[in-house]
Amino acid sequence: MSPAETKAQKAGRPPNMVEDRRSRLTPILASYQAMGTSMAPGSTASLGHRAAMPGGAWTQTVGGPPSDPFGGNTSGYLDLSGLPNQMLGEIGRRLTPKVCGGGAFGFAGGQVKIPGTNVHGEVLGVVNYDSKSGISAGGIGEVKLFGPFHVGGEVAYNFRSNTVSGEGLGFLGHETASVKLGAFGGGLLASSHGDVGGYGFVGPFGGGGYATLVLADTPCKP
Repeated sequence: MSPAETKAQKAGRPPNMVEDRRSRLTPILASYQAMGTSMAPGSTASLGHRAAMPGGAWTQTVGGPPSDPFGGNTSGYLDLSGLPNQMLGEIGRRLTPKVCGGGAFGFAGGQVKIPGTNVHGEVLGVVNYDSKSGISAGGIGEVKLFGPFHVGGEVAYNFRSNTVSGEGLGFLGHETASVKLGAFGGGLLASSHGDVGGYGFVGPFGGGGYATLVLADTPCKP
């Protein structure tokens, strides 16, 4: 009688039960032994997984070195070193403006002072040509905020659409007084509609131009 059978009799179990369990476990043990042989270093069988990463795709082979047919990471670890640069590049691309049109304008006017205050500004008549909306005419009012900064707005009638519209304006400019020419100067301007440009003037007359900008992923308005 085998030691297992002797132990089974002492435990009160029949010997055939021990043989039955042994017959069930033998195929399972054989499968694990075969799996261990196939996964040994240098064997042709392998278990792997692949993940699409910024540096490429990688495959980790169990029991062997990692392989990368795409020329990316071969260390067996997820390579995130290029992720910050890719994120910054995508943010920069989305924030890069593109030109969706532009125009030119001419104006005439003069300085005003609000009675009883120290507020100085200008009132101007303006004619504008826009590459999208055509010709419009209206007026601009602006006041000095501080230093070279001025803020104001424009109300204009558009001859193509027969509508009246308005927009906010900001100016960064400088002027110089002249006995012969009067005040002259110029500067930069920006509008609430996304227009960015420049202007110049001599005395009461001036003109300028602008480009209409939008973010890279924003479609241009017709």
